[in-house]
Amino acid sequence: MKKSMTSILILLMILGVENIFSQSASNPLRPGQKKNVIYFGPVAGYNRSFHTTDYKVTEPENDAVACPSFTEGSNNGYFFGISGEYLIGNVKNSRSSIIGKIVYNTLPSTLSQGGGDELSSSILDPTTGAPTVLKTSVDHSLDIEYNLISTEIIYKFNFKGNFGVTVGPVIDLVMSSNNTQRMTIVGTDKEQAIFYDYTRRDDPDIIAAGITFEDGGRTRVVDRNFGADISNFRMGLKFGLQYTFNLQQLIVVPNFNYNFGLTNLSTVRDWRVSAIQVGVDVRWAFKY
Repeated sequence: MKKSMTSILILLMILGVENIFSQSASNPLRPGQKKNVIYFGPVAGYNRSFHTTDYKVTEPENDAVACPSFTEGSNNGYFFGISGEYLIGNVKNSRSSIIGKIVYNTLPSTLSQGGGDELSSSILDPTTGAPTVLKTSVDHSLDIEYNLISTEIIYKFNFKGNFGVTVGPVIDLVMSSNNTQRMTIVGTDKEQAIFYDYTRRDDPDIIAAGITFEDGGRTRVVDRNFGADISNFRMGLKFGLQYTFNLQQLIVVPNFNYNFGLTNLSTVRDWRVSAIQVGVDVRWAFKY
């Protein structure tokens, strides 16, 4: 009995000592576990988006080509969202990490084409009744709205110091898109000219075609919703440079990136969207 009690007491002492040492970082046999760190915080920035395509706009009434092909355009947008960063390896000496982001992106564009040579048209002078030749031309533009929810999975590698490079895929879901065409009369005698169908602007056929007018009939506007021609999915490849400011439990990360479009905006034509993105990430450290 005494041997049994002695064995039990010895076992309890061993377990107790081991437990004490396991809680001490100075234990050479079982050092204390260091806590991992993960960073979370907001992101925001500026987009300069670029659209490349070969797009011919047609008249909604008769499906005839109404203006030249549009090939490229750009415009200013923005983004904002949240990000998280997980350091790979030892927290103190880590030089690489995985960054995840969920971001709302606006990637608009204005595509434009001049009307080329001046157009000559004749009208009757209201005073003399004699024909007068007008010198005009038409400028064509497309204003594109393209808004996305983006998920980014980025690998970061730091060089010596706080400079780093990043690369990774971007998966986008399209939230909204629209295409507004404008035809604007320009030229020497633009103030005397209007579009022929401006006088029928209240006609049900004109209204049904989504045609409106601005500037007293000198700008013709067609709201051409992309509808079924827009892909609901976009995929890109993002790569860039960044610099990390370490402020104790907070990091501030200015970054410069290029978001290259791998898939088409449209389901029926070649239309790619890419962007230069300049932003700032702010992330707080959380230990676990």
